[in-house]
Amino acid sequence: MIGQHIQNYQVTAHLGEGGMGTVYKATDTVLGREVALKMLHTPLINQSQFLERFRKEARILAQLLHPNITAIYNFIEQNNSHYMVMEFVEGKNLDSLLRQHRVLSYQTIVPVFIQALEGLHHAHRKGIFHRDIKPSNLILTPDGTVKVMDFGIARMAGEQRMTQINRVVGTVEFMAPELIQGKDPSVASDIYATAVTMYELLTGKLPFESTTDFNLMQEILQKKPPAPDKLNAAIPKSLSQILLKAMEKKPESRYSDARAFQQALINAFPQLREIDMQALTPSAPMTQVISTTGNHPLATQIDARVGTQRTGDNALPVMTRLQQKWEGLNKKHVGIAAGVLALLIVVTSLLFGGKKDQVSDNTLSPTDSTGQTNTVNHSATSSDENGGGGSLPANCTVTTITPPSERFQPIDDPKKGNEGNQKPKEDKKPVIPNEKPKDDPIEIKPVVVIPKEEPKPDPGPVNPPEKKATRTIALVNRTEISLYLRENINGNSAYAGQSLSFTVTRPVYYSGEVIVEKGASATGRITKAGNKKLSIVISSVKAANGQRIPLQETELSGRIEEILASRNYSAYIKKGITITL
Repeated sequence: MIGQHIQNYQVTAHLGEGGMGTVYKATDTVLGREVALKMLHTPLINQSQFLERFRKEARILAQLLHPNITAIYNFIEQNNSHYMVMEFVEGKNLDSLLRQHRVLSYQTIVPVFIQALEGLHHAHRKGIFHRDIKPSNLILTPDGTVKVMDFGIARMAGEQRMTQINRVVGTVEFMAPELIQGKDPSVASDIYATAVTMYELLTGKLPFESTTDFNLMQEILQKKPPAPDKLNAAIPKSLSQILLKAMEKKPESRYSDARAFQQALINAFPQLREIDMQALTPSAPMTQVISTTGNHPLATQIDARVGTQRTGDNALPVMTRLQQKWEGLNKKHVGIAAGVLALLIVVTSLLFGGKKDQVSDNTLSPTDSTGQTNTVNHSATSSDENGGGGSLPANCTVTTITPPSERFQPIDDPKKGNEGNQKPKEDKKPVIPNEKPKDDPIEIKPVVVIPKEEPKPDPGPVNPPEKKATRTIALVNRTEISLYLRENINGNSAYAGQSLSFTVTRPVYYSGEVIVEKGASATGRITKAGNKKLSIVISSVKAANGQRIPLQETELSGRIEEILASRNYSAYIKKGITITL
């Protein structure tokens, strides 16, 4: 398939494969944008239920135009093959992030699901129920946008079931009790699945787990889920209560709609509106878990599993399980163990530390039996009776303190006795100043060691930095720039005069010089916003030298769904503009 053309779409890469088909990356040769090309497996075309499900997903997506839902651009039948042309979403699904981090913080999860519930609310207003909300069906893009995907088994309100065999459809672990009982999907069943998804991401565990589908269903119907904050102490009590309410057995006891669920999160955590993408920067894992699913998150859209188990997903390597057990130890016991260890270290140092010959700075040794205070100067090591072997560091003042009782040495003379017939005793060891005995005056002999200063080399004349030559470029032709729209434009709330911001996606060259760098900012505004049409004008861009360059104001106008389906735009720098580099 690589290199082939499906109408005006050229296939460029293989993204993934699932039970119903294959997903490719392709380029729209007319509009110059990347798309995801979803192809139904050829053997399934002759099975009416799979082809009808494929077509139904396309019809449902065509009704959902929202920034938090993957968009569909086209449905193609060519050479007995069927394709959906969809928005190419770059990012990671939440299941892969869970495998990477094992548990995600509530500071990350709350703003993620504020966005996801916004997309679900839009679908519910159209009478569409997803029926398979789970971590692998939610994508987080690099710019912090959440996309709800895989409407392959979605149902519209009042729609007849396709077959009786598929009465229980979806991933069992995330199914609401009423769906297991065979009732129709609803807003409440999607709310339940959303809460279970949040539960798993926050705790690393599902509320109900079993080895068989039957036992699992019985637990979902009869058991009460453990409170999330009991499994992860970092989860606030208020968030735990919100999730338990959304997972009530009776649908009427849950939140009335997705907007009410969303508002409960906003009220409890008003500060958590923006997703901190830096918190999801991968750190070095203890173990590596290898996924056998497709490489791209869109590949999961084509695998609408019926009553599947996730036991294998929750299997962890031995080292990871040991780490989880260690993290689960009582913090109080760990603190006590650390305190006992510290106490043993202190006692050991007191018992054996005095035997060391090395003495640290500003430390006096105990007085010996003769009353002589044994002292050691900085960096000196005791090697003999006189403290030899020591060395004096630079900028150090050393004084010698000699007690009176030891200042003179007696001479054995029976006539004169000891008094008045004494010779001075040699000073023995230097000590640190400002320390003197309580008895008798002392004699202080300062010895100052002054380091010899080395002459500093003459740096010579200092040459001032050369000024960078400036160059002025005058554009004789208009120059195209490629831009990416940063904001999520909501067709319902867009208004004329609304400011927009863009990012330059590739550098702009002119006469061999970069005049606009990649990542530079551009500004624009909405000029018209109606029920069916939207018009945008891009007004200026920031040049490499920092100046704002006015753009040729060309109005981009079209149907709202067409404008919102693409974030990539082109604009032009006016000819005659002068730029100084």
